[in-house]
Amino acid sequence: ADGIVDYLVEVELSKSRPSILAAYVAVQNHQDLIGQGEPVRVMTAGKLNVNFLEKIARLDFENFVSQDVNPLFELLSHASEEYDLDFILLDLRSGLHDLGGLSLNGLSHLDILFGLETEQSWAGLEIVLDLLGQSTPRREVLLVHSMNPLTQFDAERKTHQRFQNRSYDLFREHYYTADEDMPDIGDATYGLPIDYNPNLININRLSQVVAPLTDLNGDYAQLARTIGTFLGRDTI
Repeated sequence: ADGIVDYLVEVELSKSRPSILAAYVAVQNHQDLIGQGEPVRVMTAGKLNVNFLEKIARLDFENFVSQDVNPLFELLSHASEEYDLDFILLDLRSGLHDLGGLSLNGLSHLDILFGLETEQSWAGLEIVLDLLGQSTPRREVLLVHSMNPLTQFDAERKTHQRFQNRSYDLFREHYYTADEDMPDIGDATYGLPIDYNPNLININRLSQVVAPLTDLNGDYAQLARTIGTFLGRDTI
């Protein structure tokens, strides 16, 4: 199937949505992956071939927010109307890019930021939190502490304590205003920990990640529950 870039290019050129969304969607309904649940529909960025960069070059991301028809908003609306979806997850890779900026411009109900205990990560989070703090209306933000060291290497969880302390300071300086009440420093807002898991490395089949990602006592299940709490929805 084609992907998101193809869809956006078509909307840009025709100023209307494509008639068949299914041409851009891959459906994952293998029982090993979804069990008794509903199929998972995935839209990739597109086929990485010689035409991919040319398609991206056609898109004027800066004008997306000022056009009468915002192609990305049109895509999300189209998906919601075409399918009975519980959630739409928009995955933006690391790096500050115009397309990423669109997600910080009022399209999402909840912004989930993933950070590491590294200076490079903190520098990026500072910029993003500053942008989110200025948005009107301001939306909910959840910060995830990714790749938290295994407990045998950090038994007292000091890495996560440092992460939450620094995160609290960033939220105070760049997100919350001086007259707002901030959540307590232990709140999930400042960094829900996702421990490093070697079982998620060097996989070659999606079925290999089902167990660690769906363990009801695991970190990813806790992340799903926390997302549900922020949105007032059941996730598990």
